Amino acid sequence: NFYRPVLTSTIQSPDISITTQANILKNMLQITQLKGKAYHSPFDLAGNITFGEATKLFLKGTTALDTQDLPKLLPQYTKAWDNLKMDGVLNAMVTFRGHPKKWREWSLTVTANSPLFHLKGLAFHNLEMHYGQRDGNISDSDLKAAFYGGKLVANGKARLLPDDIILDTSAQIYNMDLARYARETGSHKNLSGTVNFNTTLKGSLRQPELLTGAGSLSVTDGALYHLNILEGLKSIVLIPEFKQTTFTSGQADFKVYQKKFVTNDATMHSPTIDLSGQGWIGFDGSVNFDVVPKFSEITLMQSKSLSKGPTELLRHAINIRISGTVKHPQYNVKSLPLSVIKEAPGMIKDSIGNLLDEIF
Repeated sequence: NFYRPVLTSTIQSPDISITTQANILKNMLQITQLKGKAYHSPFDLAGNITFGEATKLFLKGTTALDTQDLPKLLPQYTKAWDNLKMDGVLNAMVTFRGHPKKWREWSLTVTANSPLFHLKGLAFHNLEMHYGQRDGNISDSDLKAAFYGGKLVANGKARLLPDDIILDTSAQIYNMDLARYARETGSHKNLSGTVNFNTTLKGSLRQPELLTGAGSLSVTDGALYHLNILEGLKSIVLIPEFKQTTFTSGQADFKVYQKKFVTNDATMHSPTIDLSGQGWIGFDGSVNFDVVPKFSEITLMQSKSLSKGPTELLRHAINIRISGTVKHPQYNVKSLPLSVIKEAPGMIKDSIGNLLDEIF
C-alpha cells in the first residue's frame, strides 16, 4: 500500500533487541510500536516523529530502567554515573515531546517508582517520584521514600534560562533511625537517635555562591559519642568528664548562603556536659566552628579536677576552635586569657593556674 506504507523492523543483538512498527505519513512517522530491551532494561513506547523545519519527537510509554545500564547507554556521562553510584530499577511512565537536543524546551512528564534504590551509598525504600517540565519550567516535581526507618520528602521547581537554572527546592527527613543508618551504611557503628531535618534552597545553579536557604536539624534519644568530630574533641580536651560523656541529643537552626550552612545556635546535650557552638560547614565539607562546653552543677561538684576552680569560670573557661573538614577536623583548644582570670573578683590565682595546667 504505497498510499500509506507501513514500516516494520526488528533489530537483534546480544545486548539490544527492538521491534518497530510505524506508519509513514506526510511529514510524519507514526510509531505504533517501539518495543524491546536494552541490556537489562525493557521498554514499550509509541508516538511519532514530525519532520520539517522544526523536527519534533513525541513518545509515550513505559520502561523498567536498570540504572546499571546507564554507563553503557550513555557512556559520555560515565563520570557522572560513577559519582552518583546509582543502583536499582526505576519502573517509569514517560511522556516526551520536543527536539532531542533542545532539552530546555522539552515537554516531559516522568512518574517512577522503585522498591529499593541506591544513590551515593544511601538506600531509598519504596521510592516514588514525579517530574514535570514544560515551557522552560520544571514544576510539580517531588520525591518520597522510606529512609532508614523514617521518611524522606523532597519538592522542587526551577526556571530553565538559556544560560542558567534557577532553583526553588525543599526537603524534609522525618524520624530517621540513626542506629539503622549507621548499621546499614557502615559509617559509624555506635550511633543511635531519631533524626529530623528540613531545608530550603533557592537561587542560581550556575552561581552556587548566590544560593540561599534555611533549615533545622535535630537528634533526640540518641548516643552520639562516635560522631567523627566528637571523637576528636574528646581526644583534645583532657578532662575525664568530657571523655566519659555520651551526648544524647542535639539541634541547630541554620541559614544557607555563600556556599555555607551557617548556625549561631548549635547545641548538644548530655547528662553531664552541654556543648554550644556557632560557625559554618561549607558545601565542600570545610568546617569553621567555635564550641564551648558547659559543665553541669553536679559534674562540677563531683569532679576531682573541675572542682578545683570557681564554678562560673569553668562554665566558660574553655573554647574549642574546629577547622579543617568534616572528615578530617582539626582542633585548637583555648582557655580564657590570663588577664581575665587575674581581674575576675574573688579568684585565687594559684588554684586556677594549677587547674589549667592539669587540663591543658
